[in-house]
Amino acid sequence: MVEAVCSVEGTDVASARALLIRRDDVGIPDDLLSSETLALSPDQSTGVDLVWPADSDDTVEFEVPGFALAVEFRSAGGSFEEHGPATVWFRLRVPVVDGEPTTPFMRVAAAADFGNGISRILDGERYLFINPDLTVALHRYPEGDWVALDAVTLLGSDGVGQSESALYDERGRIGRSLQSLLIDAR
Repeated sequence: MVEAVCSVEGTDVASARALLIRRDDVGIPDDLLSSETLALSPDQSTGVDLVWPADSDDTVEFEVPGFALAVEFRSAGGSFEEHGPATVWFRLRVPVVDGEPTTPFMRVAAAADFGNGISRILDGERYLFINPDLTVALHRYPEGDWVALDAVTLLGSDGVGQSESALYDERGRIGRSLQSLLIDAR
């Protein structure tokens, strides 16, 4: 178990915990290994330009300028402009930590945080919906630069919801992520 806590002026503001499980070839037959893949690869998916400020009808405007510059998005189903389930490929354009290599797991963790964002079902002008936590579980170590989320958001009537995503790399399914949601009227 590895744990980290980020504190500001003596107050804990974020924490992370990772359970590291040993990896070894234990002779599992190939026909029992997960082989689920997405219908569209990143190369077959539609690019989404996120530009600040939005300068054409083909862009999506976000309030945080760096956000649009840090990640490349390609839609394989659903859309940022429409509410509901969506499948999107993600590729980081910049390192997570300047001067340090970005690992495949770092790429997955960064992408996994977008589940609610790509599959939102509430109007952001009327509702606030944030994810106070994120859980990522992998059954295979990720490979390559691209990570896909096949995401859906589910809501209760009491201001609580969740977003769940199947996670993929270009070789196939690698795991799942789950975000709890806090929902409130604006």
